[in-house]
Amino acid sequence: MKAELEPFDGIWRFNPELSAMCTPAPHSWIQRIKFGTNELAVREEIVRTDGTEMVLSVQARLDGADYPVEGSNAVDTIAYTRTDRNAICGIGKKDGRVSYTETVLADPHTGTLTLIYNYVFSHGSVAHGMAVFQAA
Repeated sequence: MKAELEPFDGIWRFNPELSAMCTPAPHSWIQRIKFGTNELAVREEIVRTDGTEMVLSVQARLDGADYPVEGSNAVDTIAYTRTDRNAICGIGKKDGRVSYTETVLADPHTGTLTLIYNYVFSHGSVAHGMAVFQAA
């Protein structure tokens, strides 16, 4: 019997045409996701339209516990849970308060990864949207 591949594992490139964001789409956005047994490592490389670059990274388990995020001004930690084989939910915190939520959906049939996100600050939601990535 052939083993199923991990649907999140791989390199993913942002596709602005398939995405719906309330902020300007970045010039480029690459996600590198490595999966292990009940854990993942994510590295995001983002180049904004003004040419500035940002690199975010996290190594976490899928156990709902908070893990440190490097490179982000919006979140200090994130907690992941896997709701099914093709869905992961994340809750990011800044200074101990929820500031970000995400649902990441992998579709192995279309080779896409969809990130549905919402940034939440004390005065309410400031950024939300859906970013779609394609397998590189």
